[in-house]
Parts: sequence; C-alpha cells; structure tokens
Amino acid sequence: MVIMTAASLMVAVTALVFAWRMRRENRTLRLAGRAVEAHSLHLEKAVVQLERSLPFDALTGLGNALRLEEDWKRLVARSNRRGEPFSVTLIDVENTVHPGESLERSSLAAIAETLLDVVRAEDHVYRLGQQKFAVLLSGSDMTGARAFIDRTRRKLTVGRPGRAQGEPGCAVTFGVAEWDQGLETLASFLALAAKDRDLASASLQRPPALNRLGRTYGPKTRSAA
Repeated sequence: MVIMTAASLMVAVTALVFAWRMRRENRTLRLAGRAVEAHSLHLEKAVVQLERSLPFDALTGLGNALRLEEDWKRLVARSNRRGEPFSVTLIDVENTVHPGESLERSSLAAIAETLLDVVRAEDHVYRLGQQKFAVLLSGSDMTGARAFIDRTRRKLTVGRPGRAQGEPGCAVTFGVAEWDQGLETLASFLALAAKDRDLASASLQRPPALNRLGRTYGPKTRSAA
C-alpha cells in the first residue's frame, strides 16, 4: 500500500511538472507568436514605405506619381528653353465583366504592355491608381496626343481567361491636355486632362457629337479576348 501511494505521488508530481512545463512552453510560444506578428507588421509597413519612395509601380514596372512629377519638371524646363510642346493623356479603365470590381492583375499588366508598345521612345507611361494610367507625350501638341489615342484605341485589347471571343472585358476613357505656361503646376495640368476625360465620358452617354471642347468622341474602347 505504501509502495502504491508513493507511485501515485510520483505520477502526480510528474504530471504537475509536465503541466507546468507545458504552460511555460505555451507562454513562450505565445510571446514568440506576438513577436513574429509585430515583426511582420513592421516589415509590411517598411515595404509600403519603400514602394512609396520608389519611382515606379511594383505591379507593372511603369513610372508612378513620383516619376511623373520628375519628368514633368524636365519637360517644362525644355519647353521654357526651346518652346517645345508636350501633352498628357489620362487613361481610365473600367471592368465591364464585373462592374465596380478591379481588373485582374494580368489584365492591368497587359494594358501596361500595350501602352509601352504604342508610345514612342521619348514618351513616358505611368500608373497613377488601381486602374488609372497616364502618358507624357514629349514634343506632342493636341494633334499628336489625339493621334496617340487613336493608336491606343486600335491596339488596346485585354483578355480574360475563359472568356468567349469578342466578349467585352473593359471600357477605356481618355482625357488629354497640352501644356501651357498659364497652368503653372502639375496638378492643374492633370486637372485639365481630367476635365477633358470627364467630358469625353459624358459624351459617351449620348449619340456621338461635338462636346464643349469641340472634339468628337465615339464609343468607349471595349477590349476583346
């Protein structure tokens, strides 16, 4: 009986020690997990800050708003010295398969590739938002900008896997502005192009006709697979 009691006591002590060790290990694991989570959040913030400091878009490799401002300043300086014109084209893309939803990453990358294929060597392409692009057209006035838009309309096609041939995938709206010394800032330059884009978009809601800027716009470009 005494031996059984001693054995039972040993088992109880062993169980208590095991439970204590498990609680300590669990606490250590919880602390480690919190440390890893905090480190992960720190890394995520660092990555976001790094991406914001870089002059290009991580998904497409195009320039971003930082690069746009740098190139705009350079073109303004050249325009002041040589009187060379330049213009900007804003490009908005809408998902027509699932309205209100973002396009797939592959579709956005395809748009970027198409724009790079259409522009000249002296032009610059940027991604300014989820589905917003811009192009600085060096040496181009409004006539050159409209020619660029026409080339882009003809070539811009975005496919979605599994979609039937000819099924629409996205709608594209363009806005254009030519630089003028009276604009003074990049923001005012882009705002002028945005106004032109909005007028173009509004004109698409009615039969093709001259809008207030005196330009004729046809239907939105709709991509096909």
